[in-house]
Amino acid sequence: MQTNPLLVVNVTSIDKFYGSSNDELTTCDSEHSFPCLCSGDGQDPPNCTPQLCVSNQQTYPCICTGSHQPAGCTCPTVPAELVGIPINMCDCLPSGDKRQECIPVACESETIPTQGCNCSTQFHPNNCICPKTADELVGIPDDICQCLKVGDLRGPCNDCSSTFQTEGCICPKTADELVGIPDDICQCLKVGDLRGPCNDCSSTFQTEGCICPKTADELVGIPKDMCDCLPTGDLRVECVPIECKSVDTIPTEGCICTSAFHPDRCFCPINPEDLEGISSIQCRCLQSDDERKECQPPEIGEDPSIDFGEIKPAEQIEIEEIKEESRNDENSVENIISETIDGKNSVDVTLPQNEVYEEENTIKVLQNQKLVLEANIDPEDQQIPVIRPSEEFTEYSNPLISVSNNGDMEIRSFIIEHFTQETQSPLLKTENDGVLRL
Repeated sequence: MQTNPLLVVNVTSIDKFYGSSNDELTTCDSEHSFPCLCSGDGQDPPNCTPQLCVSNQQTYPCICTGSHQPAGCTCPTVPAELVGIPINMCDCLPSGDKRQECIPVACESETIPTQGCNCSTQFHPNNCICPKTADELVGIPDDICQCLKVGDLRGPCNDCSSTFQTEGCICPKTADELVGIPDDICQCLKVGDLRGPCNDCSSTFQTEGCICPKTADELVGIPKDMCDCLPTGDLRVECVPIECKSVDTIPTEGCICTSAFHPDRCFCPINPEDLEGISSIQCRCLQSDDERKECQPPEIGEDPSIDFGEIKPAEQIEIEEIKEESRNDENSVENIISETIDGKNSVDVTLPQNEVYEEENTIKVLQNQKLVLEANIDPEDQQIPVIRPSEEFTEYSNPLISVSNNGDMEIRSFIIEHFTQETQSPLLKTENDGVLRL
């Protein structure tokens, strides 16, 4: 059996294992001591040194070759020695493997194939193979592929400057170095930043993009092409409005409406006499002294008199004395009004004076009904009676007295007291042509 190797291998080579060449080793037999080359004659010691495989059928230890790969052979680790050996027999090396199926391609997902893949802008999973050129690295995060020492175009691999402002670049720390870098790339310093958007404009600082003040006093000394005129009150000469000179054009600083020229959004005069000829739609009426016709108050005439005529009920009822059973514990008279008018369509009810009349329900005067309530007042005493809701009033969403649908009611010589409980309902209510006279 030939023992001189045709290939030089790495981990599995004889030189690697024993520090000597195959020429110094012989095939193992009963007369040779270890180390020796495996022979497969059944007398090989357990740690014999494998040779290159010479057959696909051999069963003793050997090193796989491009021609022979018996089951269990040992894979070489030198890329050149793997040529011709299928990857199902010997896996691809992490790098340098020359076999076609082991040459990395561009990554096509977040999963790395057996042979590895080259990082790309679209897909760059962890442990992908990083490009070597600056152009190919653009779009690949620096935590996946480290920055090149020189020439890397990616933002996090460079300091921001007035000429380099790629997203993620590293912002300088000093005011001078920040000049020319937009504040949306590098935030303003808390103190001393020289860039316009990082400072308020003033009479002594007018860098492009500076922040315009909001008050007239602070704007003095700042050109209007740097900070626009305020709508009103701007003290700068170029911002003081003049009289309008056109019907449809307003200068930047605005103009004051005149009778001849009053374009939209002109400034209305303050003096009443200057408003003559300007519509009140454009310049509202002043509270006083405005001489424009449409700004004069309307003439006040007398209210028209309304004559409803006298109520003439068909029936008259006079209650001269209140029965004790009609009184409650507080000596008030309960529900006598509603009981008296119940079923009556046209009635005049006269009640004694010096009484408090309480009602638990709404006194209703409906369609075509007429009701007069009056008190029998003694001219020498003149004790005015009271009508009020009872504490047991059951309809707090309704009024005490309701007149509706052309009903007609008159109340003479009574005091009417409000609800004692809080309610949104009115005390007296008329609707649908109902008439209530007090």
